[in-house]
Amino acid sequence: MADAIYIRRVLAQRAKEAQLDKQPETAAAERIASDKVLSDAYWAKIDKEHLPDQKLVDAQVKAAYQANKDKYQAPEQAHVAHILIANKDEAKAKQQIEKLRQEAASGADFAKLAKDNSSDSNSALKGGDLGPIPRGQTAPEFEAAAFALNKPGELSPVIKTQFGYHIIKLIEKKPARTMSLEEVKPQLEKQFLQEASQKARRAEVENINENTKTEPANLEALSAKFAAQK
Repeated sequence: MADAIYIRRVLAQRAKEAQLDKQPETAAAERIASDKVLSDAYWAKIDKEHLPDQKLVDAQVKAAYQANKDKYQAPEQAHVAHILIANKDEAKAKQQIEKLRQEAASGADFAKLAKDNSSDSNSALKGGDLGPIPRGQTAPEFEAAAFALNKPGELSPVIKTQFGYHIIKLIEKKPARTMSLEEVKPQLEKQFLQEASQKARRAEVENINENTKTEPANLEALSAKFAAQK
């Protein structure tokens, strides 16, 4: 990253030495880039100045949660880990997955078996852990086997999906429930802060528009120039 920054600065200096910054297109692009950086900094200043008091935000969050509890429903979830053996050679894949299930059922470390053998490289890095999954998010055969498990540590039979052969281990099962205030607070807090920011920004834009004089003829001439380039 340091090398890239250095090279970019050297190239920029060489561009100035070659007077490329004097070219109309380059000068315009430089001004646009500068305007964006400065205007973004100004918006950040506006946002900070209009940041609502935390006690007010907390009160708004609590009131919104109490008034709309029905909206904050968490569906039934099964937190599972799995081992997948892709079935390029179906007979070998099935033989391997059955052997792995026997090892897991005999007390072998499921996470290590997943890391060493699973074809699902993403979950294998986490010991096969897929996290909590709601219904409707996985292959039907996988979902049926996952939600049929009831006790943490319980293993599914070997199942087949379009991806290959799996064994599934239940980590935790969560029934459908109403989410708590603490769970939804970050979402609602972000919403209220965004609303405060948008309100302040709209007021700033309206103020600029109210104090800006435009020349319709100049605007039409500029528009005609760009229309001619299409």
